[in-house]
Amino acid sequence: PILSTEPLKDMPRIYGLASDLISHTDAQLDRHIIANHLNEYQSVEALTMGELWAMPLMLRIALIDYIRRLTDQMIQWLREREAADFWANRLLAAARLDPDNLFFFLAELAREEPEPSEHFAFHLTGQLFGESAVLVQVKSWLERKPTGSIVDGALREQVRQVAHHTSIGNAI
Repeated sequence: PILSTEPLKDMPRIYGLASDLISHTDAQLDRHIIANHLNEYQSVEALTMGELWAMPLMLRIALIDYIRRLTDQMIQWLREREAADFWANRLLAAARLDPDNLFFFLAELAREEPEPSEHFAFHLTGQLFGESAVLVQVKSWLERKPTGSIVDGALREQVRQVAHHTSIGNAI
């Protein structure tokens, strides 16, 4: 049977079931979790013998897709980290060579990163730690953004990183 609704429209129903199981368990699977999930599903609608036979393969495919999505997020965060490193180096160089130019570079940063992510802010401030002249200006700029408090953002970023690493470990 094929699914008729989004987001898995036109995919096999058993793939949708496997994908749903992985997303609800954060890819932490064992024999009992899988059996319970299949039993719960079949209490509403029976699966065919072919679907039950295909379940192990669909779980593998869904896990690979889950890992792909996690790595896509990691690539995005690596790009943000590179941008944060780039801007930290520019700001530090400006502060050391000509402190009056610091505001020019901050304005350029604000134009290029109008809505910095918590990941970007976390790494930017981390690179500037110990350089109070620059760090104070950057924190002042970041505090005016919708993400809010730098401390709260750093805590959320750390929690997100731990959860991401856990998800990857579960999937592998």
